[in-house]
Amino acid sequence: MNVREGGLRDRDAILALRRAAFPRDDLEKQRADFWHWQFDRGRICVAEEGGRVVGHLGFVPWRIGGDRVPAMLGCDAMVDPAMQGRGIFSTLAKAATEIVRRDVPLVVAFQIRDAVLPAMMRAGYAPVLAAPIVLRPTFALPRRKREARRDVIAGDEWAEWRFNRNPVWRYALWRDAGGYVVTRDAVLKGILTHCLVDFGGEPRAAIRESIGDARRRGVMLTAALISRAHPCFGTLLRCGYVPGPHRFRFLVHGATERQWALTWASTDHV
Repeated sequence: MNVREGGLRDRDAILALRRAAFPRDDLEKQRADFWHWQFDRGRICVAEEGGRVVGHLGFVPWRIGGDRVPAMLGCDAMVDPAMQGRGIFSTLAKAATEIVRRDVPLVVAFQIRDAVLPAMMRAGYAPVLAAPIVLRPTFALPRRKREARRDVIAGDEWAEWRFNRNPVWRYALWRDAGGYVVTRDAVLKGILTHCLVDFGGEPRAAIRESIGDARRRGVMLTAALISRAHPCFGTLLRCGYVPGPHRFRFLVHGATERQWALTWASTDHV
């Protein structure tokens, strides 16, 4: 088996691998335009067997809050279902991370699927926390759902890429003098959910305004991923959110001694 850094010439093979590995999950990730949004600014590594792509691990630009430390987020880990159980991902994760770490001091990842964790730890990643998904109902009446608005999210080059250039995901901005929240509707566990993706300042009023809009549109659940170190964690509790059963385990390859203020904007998931 050969592990190498990939590029545009591998796009179609990677998309075919995605369809084989996750035929019903995150269907937008099977689209070529979504792939270009995600990886034209990122890096990809592939595992080949007999000249065929059988494994993939991608990396996209990452930051935490306003931190400008060069870092990348590992994502879209997958192996051909017919080739699983042969140690392909363990070899790929270690080699791919070593390639990327030559150029950045920090690589991170969120472990969602249990099967990925042992290979990531063998590749040198350390679990540092498990960020909860906090939930609350909107108390909307069952009705025909209306689409959320789409706003231009002001910010730097990373924010422009993350929020404004995505060909599928639509983000809205709620702001007042105290703070702001960026939101997106997404289907999570089969339920249309009003997701709070990123925060700034003291966003309590902005959050409540966004929940009111979701209620009027018939969206019955709202959620956020937020680590306990985030300064807005207490604000969400005061807005009626409670930690649910799901956690995203956060993995770090590099320096781990810091407070990790994480939100869904820190992931490639919402």
